Amino acid sequence: MGIEARGTGPSWRSLLLVLGALLGCGGGGGSAPPPAPSALVYGSNPAVYTLAQAAPANRPTWSGGEIRTFSVAPVLPAGLVLDPASGVLTGTPTALKPAAVYTITGTGPGGSTQAQVQLTVVDVPPAISYGSGSYTFTTGQAITTLLPTNSGGPAVSWSIAPAAPAGLVFSTSDGTLSGTPTTLSATASYLITATNSGGSSSVSPQLTVNPLPPSISLQPVDATVDYQAAAVFTVSATGTGTLGYQWWRDGAPIAGATGPTYTSASLTTVDDGAAFHAVVSDAYGGSVTSATVHVTVRPELATWLVAHPRVASAIRWQFRPANLGNLYQAPADADKVAWTAWSPQQQADLNQAFLDAKAWFAQGAHQVAMDSAGLTDEPVNQHPQTNIDTLTTLQWVTPAHMWKLYVAHVAFALAQELSHPLPWSLVDDTDETLRYLLDSSVMAWYLPNGNFWMGTYAGAYPPALRADTRPHTTFAPPMWTYPWLQQAGLIGATRQETIGKVMEWMRGNMWHFYGADTFGNHQAVWQYRGHVPLSKIVNGTVDANNPGLGTQHWTAGCHGSVGFLHAVLRVLNVPVQPVWICGHELAYFPSEKLYLDHGDDPYNQVVKNHPASPVLNLLIDEATYQSWFTPDLTVNINGTNATALANVGRKAAEFQ
Repeated sequence: MGIEARGTGPSWRSLLLVLGALLGCGGGGGSAPPPAPSALVYGSNPAVYTLAQAAPANRPTWSGGEIRTFSVAPVLPAGLVLDPASGVLTGTPTALKPAAVYTITGTGPGGSTQAQVQLTVVDVPPAISYGSGSYTFTTGQAITTLLPTNSGGPAVSWSIAPAAPAGLVFSTSDGTLSGTPTTLSATASYLITATNSGGSSSVSPQLTVNPLPPSISLQPVDATVDYQAAAVFTVSATGTGTLGYQWWRDGAPIAGATGPTYTSASLTTVDDGAAFHAVVSDAYGGSVTSATVHVTVRPELATWLVAHPRVASAIRWQFRPANLGNLYQAPADADKVAWTAWSPQQQADLNQAFLDAKAWFAQGAHQVAMDSAGLTDEPVNQHPQTNIDTLTTLQWVTPAHMWKLYVAHVAFALAQELSHPLPWSLVDDTDETLRYLLDSSVMAWYLPNGNFWMGTYAGAYPPALRADTRPHTTFAPPMWTYPWLQQAGLIGATRQETIGKVMEWMRGNMWHFYGADTFGNHQAVWQYRGHVPLSKIVNGTVDANNPGLGTQHWTAGCHGSVGFLHAVLRVLNVPVQPVWICGHELAYFPSEKLYLDHGDDPYNQVVKNHPASPVLNLLIDEATYQSWFTPDLTVNINGTNATALANVGRKAAEFQ
């Protein structure tokens, strides 16, 4: 039977001595020799130990006699020890050791026995990883060397299967992957194994070699488009295979915009400033983003004016005073700036007034009540209380007020043209008619003292300033005037019919005020010093000097009535040009080439007493005007032409 080495204590030895004595007492020969140990074996043989790891106890067993000591040859691997009493192998290996056979001898009183034990000390197996485990490379671009991490024992050798993509080099000594890929390679798993004496560790990273991503060869550019037009953006790109496109607007992809050229929907001012870019991609996951571009949408008004340059060129603002040493010298075009050269703020002012007018019409406000839309219906500045007409007293309205009033009238004219059409169109008008409607100097003149004068103008365009015409009617904001015209039924099917309707209203309602033309009388009749505000005539006033007459639509003679026609009809895009003849004022209607030979005529007592005669019969044509009034307006203005003076009011006299 086998005997496990447990050490021999004193009690066992005593038993042997007793047995020997008893046997000796029996007589006979000498004592028998102790038995020899045999069949020495170790539980782990061969035994493999791991460097720096405590070795499990490797215990011997044997048969036969006692073993009192154990020895080993050759010397055990460093860190391993043999217990000489028990023969147990233990310890922690400190150095690698290839497999070797060690002879362990167990010796006792009866002899000895040996065991051949194979021992090996191996390294800790590798434990490797490659970061994310998934890598994408680009052909022609050197990769950043992939370095493995190893939390186990050092690897002795490395391998990869299948071979790394072309152009990449895998090191079998340190497991690094480097180089420049030369061909495309689809995504695949590569088994990388690190091996040492203790074993191996494997990982399977995924490697992909893609082509260079697409590149932009032609960037899109900013676009400026007309109102309700489409913007077109184009990008050109190069790349491998079929390229895909996706256009984006303001950070969001545009549905269906998947080509190299993108054509937007119809754009309006809400789209102004929108940002666009394209993302170009290939089938390999590569992509490139184009430059971001923007669209500028011309306002509706600007778009229309660009398309109608004759109208646009007629819009002129007098930005500096003319040389007014001569009262009859009109401002030249050099004293004005055309709409195309207005500052961005000036154009924005006109556009906003245009949008306001459009909205005003759309809301039906023109059918409800008169509205001055933020502008007073009476000029904010007035003459000083004096009867002397000189340039020093021509202090009517401020540039700020005049600018707002002028812009309001031009915007109103254009709003009617574009969204609330009249039966007649600016597009069909002559340059002369357009300038009478859209040139600021037809409404007022910029004076050297920095203010604007809404005075009387004489002659054909350009007009001449008259400083001595206090009774002239001044303009109200168009949003004040238009509702009255509509509610009074004064808008006709043609310009000429409209002129007739307004003159008919004048015949039935207007009265020449009593008294001399002084600021005192103006204050008494209209409660206003200076040119009579249009609203004072339309609404009527009570003459403080003649209160018994009640409320009347007072006008200041021919100057006031021609000014009335001028201020009222321009709101309907019907121009009126005041003409000065021998101290009297006539009205010229350039769109119709007709004249009213005296401003008093529509409400003249003769005409009032003969209402059966249509007021349009008071108008004379160009040929008649030329025959009645000499073209030498300077002579006429000075009142020295008796023939011309005699013909003032001639048409009305013919009805007597």
